Amino acid sequence: MTYIAAVCYWAMSINTASSPLC
Repeated sequence: MTYIAAVCYWAMSINTASSPLC
């Protein structure tokens, strides 16, 4: 898992509203 993918997953798990960037 890349760093960006990890941050993406973390952001979605905490706030789904910030996931459109993924």
